[in-house]
Amino acid sequence: MAPQPESMLAYTKQKKIEKALDHCEKALRERLKIAVTSELRGKVHYRKAEAYEVSGEVSKAIASCKLSLEVNPDNPDARKKLSQLKAQEADQRKRERSLFAGLRGVCASQAVSPEAQAPKAAPAPAAPDSSDEEFADKGGDDSDSEELTLEQQKVLEQGLTDRDASARLMSSLGMAAKHGPADPHMVQPTNMTVGPEVFWTPESFKGKNVRMSMAKEPAQGY
Repeated sequence: MAPQPESMLAYTKQKKIEKALDHCEKALRERLKIAVTSELRGKVHYRKAEAYEVSGEVSKAIASCKLSLEVNPDNPDARKKLSQLKAQEADQRKRERSLFAGLRGVCASQAVSPEAQAPKAAPAPAAPDSSDEEFADKGGDDSDSEELTLEQQKVLEQGLTDRDASARLMSSLGMAAKHGPADPHMVQPTNMTVGPEVFWTPESFKGKNVRMSMAKEPAQGY
């Protein structure tokens, strides 16, 4: 038995769109086997249009309504449904055009926005690190930046207790660095006014930290 339009409408009301459309296709294929009246075929196309309308496919619903009217032009329900569907389609097209126009306006405003056209400012240079400044002030050599411990200071004070002796020692070291190794007989001994006498030669300071070497060198007694 061929599917009836009532079952198609029932499936449409139950939101079972696929079953409703399947019943419509089966009913239309039955016309090849039995003599189906034009009124029945027109009603099947009409039920198919209702199913498409519920599923949101307005264009397909309009096509089915037109087929229904081609088969049975005297169907008032099909004509009314066709008018409603055309109004829905026109409203849908209007909303789409409004949406697209709004998107184009947004894109155009972003394209000419001063913020978009303005060049990005170059990042500010990083502030110099205080440690780098201290390193530069000390001549880039961090080997002399070590501070003496209390014990090392005491040892240094035992060997160098006179400012004049310290000055003569540093002067001798500077002359040795300019003129090469000095004659041991020409090296001026340091005269300590307080404490034991200590004799230093420039060779003993080559490649060494002067302050650390002086602090770690034990003072020689008489």
